[in-house]
Amino acid sequence: DHFRTLTSGLPELAFAAAPYAAASPYYAVRGPLRRLIGLPDGAGAGAGAGADTDTDGFTTALPAALASAAPGLLEWAPLIGVVLGVRVAETEQTRVLAPEFRRARAHAAVQSLLARLLPGPAAVVVEDAHWLDEASAALLADIAASAPEQRWAMLVTRRPAGGSIVTPGNGREVTLGPIAAQELHALTATALGEVPAHVRAHQRVRQAGRRAARR
Repeated sequence: DHFRTLTSGLPELAFAAAPYAAASPYYAVRGPLRRLIGLPDGAGAGAGAGADTDTDGFTTALPAALASAAPGLLEWAPLIGVVLGVRVAETEQTRVLAPEFRRARAHAAVQSLLARLLPGPAAVVVEDAHWLDEASAALLADIAASAPEQRWAMLVTRRPAGGSIVTPGNGREVTLGPIAAQELHALTATALGEVPAHVRAHQRVRQAGRRAARR
């Protein structure tokens, strides 16, 4: 809430990871990026020809969106398509690109696209980063590294386990401790209005149990 108060009025790009999608490359970033560029839901997702595909089943929606938003990135449309989950016909530039360089080039293209669509200042939020799939984590780490230069305020939430996509050089880590009973009552009251008596009693019991466990 404090972050969103500070960034109130700024464009916001929000990502959220999910435990069931940890094995799906780019799942956490796919939806928000598609919406940001204005790609219709389901565009280019299947191999069959349709309103947004050519006769070979390649999407025409992404090249059309790039032609409007960032025409300089059209040559890298197939790589951006991998991130967005759409099939785009190979270009001359991507056809000769060695496989070991495709991911780095795709991430650089997505970052360039974001720089055009979020010219800054802007807010970028990543929730539950401990559940990120590996490909999304790598892309978001690249985005975090460029956030200061792009004037993006970035907030990442995660559990203590696992690594962080933010390095000490481009951000700082804040570890949240246990919430005091008075603060917990205030948060509950904000969410529910007046805190019911049985909820207050339950909160007191839990707080007492935590204090006893620390002794």
